[in-house]
Amino acid sequence: MNNRNKLSALTVAVLAGLSLAGCNGGSATSSVTDVAGGGAAKSEVAAVQLSARFPTGDAQAAYIGDSQYINVRFYGHDLVGTVDEAMDLLDACSEQDDNYIEFMGEMIDCYQETGNGLRGGFATEVELSPSSPTALVELLPGKYRVEARIDNGNGQLRETSVSYVTFGEGDHSLKLRAMEATWTFETPMPLALLNTETSVGEEAYDWDPEEEGVQTAADVLGITNDIIGVHLPSAYTLPMPFDYGMADGDFNGPYTVLAGGYWNRGGDYALSSIFRPVMRVSDGAGDEEQLFPESDYWHDDMLITEMVPVDDGGDGTDGGDGSDGGDGGGDAVMAEDDAMMYGCDDADDLPDDMMAVGCERMSYMQWATPGWLLQQYDPDLEAEDKNEYALSLGSWGLEQRHETDTFETDESDEVYEQVIVEAILELGYAKKAIEDDEDNITEREINYEEDIRYWDSELQEWVDSGYTVAWVDTEVESTFDDEGNEVNWKDVLMNELGASENRFTDGSTITGALIEAVIVSEGTRDGSEENERTPDLYLTKMLDMLVVEDEGDGGEGDGSEGDGSEGDGSEGDGDAVVADAVCTTLSGGYVDYSSSYVYNYEEERWESGYLNRALLDEQYNYWSPLRQLQDQLDSAEENLAERNDNIAVYQQDLADLTDDNGGVDPYADYLDAVAALEAEEDSLGITEADDNLEALQEELAMLEQDYWDAVDEFGEESDEATAAAALVNAKDTEVTEANTALETLRSDNVDVLGPLEDAVDDAQMADRYWEFRTVYNNIEWEEDQAAQQQWDIDHYTMELADLHDFYDFNQDGTADVFEFGVFVEDVEVETEWMEMDVEGEEWTRWVYSVVLMEAEVRDTVDAYVEDWAAEVCVQPFTLNASDLDIDYSVSSTVGIE
Repeated sequence: MNNRNKLSALTVAVLAGLSLAGCNGGSATSSVTDVAGGGAAKSEVAAVQLSARFPTGDAQAAYIGDSQYINVRFYGHDLVGTVDEAMDLLDACSEQDDNYIEFMGEMIDCYQETGNGLRGGFATEVELSPSSPTALVELLPGKYRVEARIDNGNGQLRETSVSYVTFGEGDHSLKLRAMEATWTFETPMPLALLNTETSVGEEAYDWDPEEEGVQTAADVLGITNDIIGVHLPSAYTLPMPFDYGMADGDFNGPYTVLAGGYWNRGGDYALSSIFRPVMRVSDGAGDEEQLFPESDYWHDDMLITEMVPVDDGGDGTDGGDGSDGGDGGGDAVMAEDDAMMYGCDDADDLPDDMMAVGCERMSYMQWATPGWLLQQYDPDLEAEDKNEYALSLGSWGLEQRHETDTFETDESDEVYEQVIVEAILELGYAKKAIEDDEDNITEREINYEEDIRYWDSELQEWVDSGYTVAWVDTEVESTFDDEGNEVNWKDVLMNELGASENRFTDGSTITGALIEAVIVSEGTRDGSEENERTPDLYLTKMLDMLVVEDEGDGGEGDGSEGDGSEGDGSEGDGDAVVADAVCTTLSGGYVDYSSSYVYNYEEERWESGYLNRALLDEQYNYWSPLRQLQDQLDSAEENLAERNDNIAVYQQDLADLTDDNGGVDPYADYLDAVAALEAEEDSLGITEADDNLEALQEELAMLEQDYWDAVDEFGEESDEATAAAALVNAKDTEVTEANTALETLRSDNVDVLGPLEDAVDDAQMADRYWEFRTVYNNIEWEEDQAAQQQWDIDHYTMELADLHDFYDFNQDGTADVFEFGVFVEDVEVETEWMEMDVEGEEWTRWVYSVVLMEAEVRDTVDAYVEDWAAEVCVQPFTLNASDLDIDYSVSSTVGIE
């Protein structure tokens, strides 16, 4: 959200310090100016009569002090004629990366417009004085910025009153106001909240631990008695440093509008258009103290460390028994005293026996904001609402923050925690109704956006992928009253507490409400399930939530309604609270998380999910695992096709040889003879006996290895070697017996086996046997190679399927570059070439394999979740103006910044 202070149709502004009124041909002295330089007709001009009411004696209808000279200047502008339009221009430029943008139908140069362009081009000027208090200006209808420069009695610039105006043809009634004065409450105002103890949990919070006793926020601010009023010198008048560069926070606020652009903020007329409130506080003895605006910031951090185990003797037998402060093993212990020596950036400087496990940060901030008066004239509104304004009289505050980061380990996630305690004193408020801050809202903004490109190895160039990914930050705020009902804090402020905005009742009287607040916030990001949020599945192009039929609307990552820590500000005894102060308690939550979206150009919407750059890269990068696996699969399929073609050729060669040999295939006859012999050996048990002998010989070889291992380790005469030798002898006996049994079986059946063995020998002696055998060997070799290629194909097909299934993070059946509705972290894919045994085969294969696939896949994201509680008190006030009476030489209890 932009930090905006915009105006709306407010109540009519009555008698002003400086009044510029339209005339109908009265008797005022005229100073006619044709700003276009072209002699406009009388009916085409905007007529504005300027008149100033200078003070005479004690009768002051409006406060302009001892001013003796007022210079009024008009600056023409094509686009900006109201504060709202000035804010819109600043916002439009801040939201765009391009220097040239379209604004209100015109192409503008943001660099110039935001730098100095809000001021516009000089049109004309008029001087007013006690001897010449009126003047007539005729301008072409259009948009203008008006600056009324008010000098003191010595002719020195004191204040500049600024208004943005839009004039049509005819007469206009324009009112400007002056503010620099000493303002006094009709009744001195004691505090109702900041001078009482603040509770954080069950403890009384000490705003300044270095002072004795529990210090309240008022003690630190220096407000120890009633507030009498406030001096309002301009930033130009007050001889104190002013950080005008930070006056608006994000630079799009009131000060930039009053200055007419960023570049002008250090100029005299800009500094004289903003005010530096100096609080006037009773000293309890009938006099007053001046609390000059003070801004202060303090920050400190320290590492949280642990002692690491020191190897001082393994089990402690050589390194002591721990009686001297250790336990032999060196368990990790906290070293808080040592941690104070090291800042959070000093982890590399820790000694070897210490390790960093976290970081603790503390910060303190005190501030005093400037006051300002934004004015505009809008002729399209009703007569009583044409002159609008918003008035801020400044604020004072304290903020103390305590943050703790606990680093990620193998056992736990990183944890971030913070506690914030704030105290705020507002001298009324300026209503901002065109863009009111809401409390129960969801705000989104793009932190980072990128058009994704990839490297195409074949083209050797970067190529646009067609994907646009954005990281969208989502913030959800909620506010509740003391009964748990959702509320808007402005409704509470205005309706429940009765705090009216700052208003002029006449040129020297302002009414409003003194606002005090104490807020205690506690938040954490710890990776817990309670702190997870589900981002909306669809967003419009402008980042609003979009419900798509049959797709669901996603989970709204709304803030937890927890009550946080009650920073409700104890009321103490009854005399400490002003009788007419109205107080209430509010609570609320704040949630912040970031998630990725990809833009769907066809549907013109953002879709939540994960863009798998690795998969995109693997489709086009030759060296990626996916490409490597696919290439290996393609190669294996090509090789298999080649082997099958070779097999077909050799089979044709075999058929041709058989035809040429009169239909006789000697190698086939040989195979038949071998098959007959093997069948007979099976029926006689010879094959089984031979297999048994082979198994026993393998067992004997293993036992012999065990024996030699025992000899090497324990010695030849050891019990272990003797026992191993006994096992070898026993198994050797079994082998001898099995071999004898096999030989006996063969000799007993020589009559049956002899003719079959002769048939095998005769087949090998047949004519053209070796010619046929060569063809058979070629076919067998090709078939073996084909089997290996088929094994590779099965392997790579399975590897690719597993990898695609891994990349299918949302499990919709397809591995896509964009995986909708899920968020993926810590993706790891590792591959290597490895030798693999093939079951049932004598050969092994060197293949490319995926050895690791890991990723954390979730449909939620980690969020920072904060709960807060606030006590708010309001007192109405009336301020009356008098001559600025401030003593710059008097030091206050707070002091000058």
